Amino acid sequence: MVERPSRGNADRERETTHTRLDTLLCVHAHAAGCFQTQGLGIIPPVIRLLFGLQSLFSLWMLVDATQRGAARYWYPILFLPFGPLAYFFAVKIHDPEFRPIVRFFRELTQPKVTLEDLRFRAAETPSFANKLALARGLYDAGLTEEAATCFEAVLRSDEECKDALYGYAMSQLDLEAFDRAIPALERLIEIKPSHQEYGAWPLLAFALSKSDRRDAALMLLRDLVRQSGRLDHRVLYASYLFSEGRHDEARDQLQHGMRTHKHAPRFQRRQEAAAMKKARAMLSQLEVG
Repeated sequence: MVERPSRGNADRERETTHTRLDTLLCVHAHAAGCFQTQGLGIIPPVIRLLFGLQSLFSLWMLVDATQRGAARYWYPILFLPFGPLAYFFAVKIHDPEFRPIVRFFRELTQPKVTLEDLRFRAAETPSFANKLALARGLYDAGLTEEAATCFEAVLRSDEECKDALYGYAMSQLDLEAFDRAIPALERLIEIKPSHQEYGAWPLLAFALSKSDRRDAALMLLRDLVRQSGRLDHRVLYASYLFSEGRHDEARDQLQHGMRTHKHAPRFQRRQEAAAMKKARAMLSQLEVG
């Protein structure tokens, strides 16, 4: 039986968090005082603004680390001069809301490679990496059939290449060749279930449903919910249950997911905001029905 955390432990944890915040404020106040004692007199408005922004950024990173349950070694690092910045680029920037920014700077810094360049490289140096890059480029360019052929050639070299399996399955799904996509997705899930943030599971469920294997799709999504625990996966499972007329089970899945979401850390609730909106809409639809 899981024991409920004592109030004393919660108070101690809250006091620890407050102590960390107070210490960080003292560090910045001491730094500001150094400018005054070194003969600068009144700190110029621009410097005061920079100190304020730095303090807010440091507090943001400390609160995020506390809510996220970050590794303990991050807490002393956060009090170092560039510690909050190091935490941001090592941990915070990987959150879903920062992906467009990361993608923008990656595209900005990386040279543009054309499809002709990829073809030339694969022909001149037919290495595994160049073949895989060509297959990806063909798929992104909408040349799905040729991309599927290239992904298949890559898989002949390494039948367990996760990116090739995923790309091959995506190509076959676009071509509506569900019988070819299913084995690739099943193999990918067997090798690494969490690849592409469990991206193979919904694709496999879709392929199975299109192949008139709805029961297999439901079983797959049930296993996905048990493994990932994510709200968007639970909403997807509920939508399949709803389409099969199993409204009570769909309602239970949505209510369970919404309860879990309510008690999740704040950063996780932000990530699941769109899924929560879908869950509320579907639950309202079930209540009306």
